[in-house]
Amino acid sequence: MKRDRSYFKLSIPKRKMEFEFDSIDRPFFFDGNGILSTYFAAMSVVFPPGEKEFVRSVGFFASKIEDPELREKVKEFSAQEAQHRLQHKRANESLDEMGFCATEFEQDFEEEIQREVSRLSDEERLAGTVCAEHITAVLGHAILSNPELISTMDKPVRDLLYWHAVEELEHKAVAFDVYESVVTDMKLLRRALAVQTFLFCKTVAKYQLRMMWQMKYRPSVKESLQAWQFFMGRKNGLIGKLRKPFMEFYRKDFHPWDVDDRALIEEWKSMQERDAA
Repeated sequence: MKRDRSYFKLSIPKRKMEFEFDSIDRPFFFDGNGILSTYFAAMSVVFPPGEKEFVRSVGFFASKIEDPELREKVKEFSAQEAQHRLQHKRANESLDEMGFCATEFEQDFEEEIQREVSRLSDEERLAGTVCAEHITAVLGHAILSNPELISTMDKPVRDLLYWHAVEELEHKAVAFDVYESVVTDMKLLRRALAVQTFLFCKTVAKYQLRMMWQMKYRPSVKESLQAWQFFMGRKNGLIGKLRKPFMEFYRKDFHPWDVDDRALIEEWKSMQERDAA
């Protein structure tokens, strides 16, 4: 299928960021809510091992990519993912100091991934990465286009998530384009999305519950209602904002850049420039 390749002009830069995690003075950094804070802490746990696997799975096919522009995008994708891994490792170390045991769970997930991918073909691993990139791109779009979702989160974590979201949008098509150019089995890809969605939800929930258990934390009724509203609220709930863009993946002619996120990216860049001035 011949596609409009104008999105290839979008830069995928390697940014070296600094986040002042040491300035956070409370464990429940998301508006004092333990449910929401452990949820996002559990997401941080899974990112470093997950991004390591993303780079590896795309790299398996690097020598088969004929398009020089796409080969360059793969290099840029890998550089961004390396920075994501580094920054979330730093975040996890800070989360340890707050009592979240994040680095222990990160290592546990690293070992789990190695066990699971040993059973898969290279094509299946790449399909999993394409689907994981779709999930993170949809999440990134929701966070950047609805900044009120995490506006009550402590600034260093909020800034980390905004930056990560922007870069997920910048490179959201790379793994997909590699898959489409060298594998092409779209039925496998759509089966993989169901699997990756289940695994993502299960894994984040597992580490969230383990954090809550180790911290001996019991949510209050107020926290539970607040968390329910964040995820399931009829007007502004996160799940409702994710549903339609998530399902777009099942269209036969789907491509990640069917949604043009360049305005969101430029808005974040302008905000960074204002903050630096």
